[in-house]
Amino acid sequence: MLEETGTKVSISTVKRVLYQHNLKGCSARKKPLLPNRHKKGRLQFATAHGQISYFLEKCPLV
Repeated sequence: MLEETGTKVSISTVKRVLYQHNLKGCSARKKPLLPNRHKKGRLQFATAHGQISYFLEKCPLV
């Protein structure tokens, strides 16, 4: 929109105006943190189902 009118605005100006209007930049966390009970449950599942032959039968590599 600004390019059509030939107006040039710096990035810092855009950031400052957005911040003045309470539009602050934030990004979501990439991966949620796991509670200790979920870590224990995952470890129990992995040790119970960690048979290599089972996975090779279900997911053949060739």
